[in-house]
Amino acid sequence: MADTLLTADTHYGHYNTIRYCGRPFSSIEEMNEYQVNGYNSVVKSEDTVYINGDFCFHNSKDGKNGEGQLAKFNHWDKQLNGNKIYIKGNHDSNNGVKSKIERVVIKHAKMRIGIVHKPFEVIIEDDSFYYPLHFTGHVHEKWLTKEKVNKNNKIALLINVGVDMWNFKPVNIQKLITIYYRWLNKHERKEDILYWNKQSNNRKKIYE
Repeated sequence: MADTLLTADTHYGHYNTIRYCGRPFSSIEEMNEYQVNGYNSVVKSEDTVYINGDFCFHNSKDGKNGEGQLAKFNHWDKQLNGNKIYIKGNHDSNNGVKSKIERVVIKHAKMRIGIVHKPFEVIIEDDSFYYPLHFTGHVHEKWLTKEKVNKNNKIALLINVGVDMWNFKPVNIQKLITIYYRWLNKHERKEDILYWNKQSNNRKKIYE
């Protein structure tokens, strides 16, 4: 049975991310190998993986030391299992990823879930739907979860799927959904959140 997994901020080939984020590796080669092996240990060929930005870091031939290796997207992509959906991150402009996708919405566990690299680009609701859960990246080791409230006082949970929080491996969506429901079940506005989600699901009928 195929699974759905998520990851972000792998930064293959980017030595400085070891320094800046306190990653437990002594060299860029060690980090790259650990992440490739870890990825393939949890992702099967039939699985779908959302790679939520900052996949790898490409350096020019005469670029600054520590800013990245010469290898680009294809070098890393071909080593990894699964059906990969790449979402553009802020370091994905010259590394060969070529993804035009800036955000994704999926339907899972009877709710619409947003996937976007930068947490401050999260949209809790729009003219069509309410999105109570979002998978983000960008913040590396800074936090695992964060609550966000919009101008209409509607609430969503953000979960960081970056590798720094998940032992440098993709995480199964079911683990993330479990985190969401633990948050929801303890939330003082649980009934509001459930109501907004029910409204959003019912709204679908208007457009069909």
